[in-house]
Amino acid sequence: MIDLSNKNLAALQSKGIKTPSYNRKNLHPSLVHIGLGAFHRAHNLSYIEDLMSDGIYTQGVHEIDLIPTSAEFMQALVNQDYLFSVLKKNPFGIEELEIHGAIADYTNYTIEPDKVFATLSSEQTTLVTLTVTEKGYCYDSENHKLDLAHPFIVNDLKVGDKVKSVVGVLSESLRMRSETNKSPLTILSLDNVPENGDMLRGCIYEFISIKYPQILDWVKEHVTFPNSMVDRITPATTKKDIDLLAREYNIHDICGVHCEDFKTLIIQNVDIPEIQMFKHVKALLVDNVTPYELMKIRLLNGAHSALDF
Repeated sequence: MIDLSNKNLAALQSKGIKTPSYNRKNLHPSLVHIGLGAFHRAHNLSYIEDLMSDGIYTQGVHEIDLIPTSAEFMQALVNQDYLFSVLKKNPFGIEELEIHGAIADYTNYTIEPDKVFATLSSEQTTLVTLTVTEKGYCYDSENHKLDLAHPFIVNDLKVGDKVKSVVGVLSESLRMRSETNKSPLTILSLDNVPENGDMLRGCIYEFISIKYPQILDWVKEHVTFPNSMVDRITPATTKKDIDLLAREYNIHDICGVHCEDFKTLIIQNVDIPEIQMFKHVKALLVDNVTPYELMKIRLLNGAHSALDF
C-alpha cells in the first residue's frame, strides 16, 4: 500500500498516475482559502492545480478551517504532506486518478487563531476564497441582510477578537489590515449562493458598520467582492470510496475526493490579477454572473428536482 507523501510521488508516477509537476518546496501562498471541504478540494483547488502546473501561479494555497471536519482528517492531511487524490469519473464510467499538491499550508482556527488573523491580514495575502456553505455566512435570506440574531453574530459583536463566524473573522482581519499594511484585498465566495459576492459584501459592511465603523470607508475602497458561480458534482467521500482507492490503485488516502470530470467556474470580471489569472485555466470571466446562475438553477437543479420527484 502506497501512502501519499512527497517521497512517494515517484512511485506513483511509475504507476502512470498524474502527480504535481511543479516544485512544492518553499511555497509562500498569496491565496488563502477558508473551508477545506470535499467540494473545494475537487473544484477550486483543481483550478489552482492547473494554474500551478502551467506555471501561471506558483505559490500554492494556505488553507484555513474555522470548524475542522475531524482530528483524523487534519492529521492525515499533515502526514500526507498536504497531498490528496482526485478520482474523476465520466458519464461512461471511465476513471482518471490524479494526485494534487496545491495546498501549501493549513491552519485550524480553533487551535491557532492568531496565525489565522496574521495570515488573513498579511500584505502577502491578496486573494481570500471561501466555501463555508450557505449557513456559514449567518445571512438572513428572507430579509436580505446579516442575521443579527444569530448566536455567532451576537457573540462576535460583543467580544474583541474571540469571534466565531466567518463574517467576524474576516471583519477582524480587515480591521488589522487597515491598521497595518493597508493593502487591497479580494474576497471571493465560491459557495452555491445567488449573487454570493454581493451577499458577502453586504454582511461584511453591516457587521463593520456596527463594530468597526471607523474602517468602513477604507473597506469599501480597498476590498473587492466578486460574484461567482461554481459547479462540479462531488459526493461526500465514504469508506467505500477509500476502499476503492486501496483496492484498485493501492493507495491509502482518507482525504481524497471523488467527482465528475466536468467542472465550471464563472467569476465576475474585475480587473485584478488574482482574478484574471483564472481565465488561463478555462474559467469564464463575465460582466454579469446572474444569467449563469439562472441557467444552473433552471436546467441543472430543475432536472435534479424532477428526477427526485
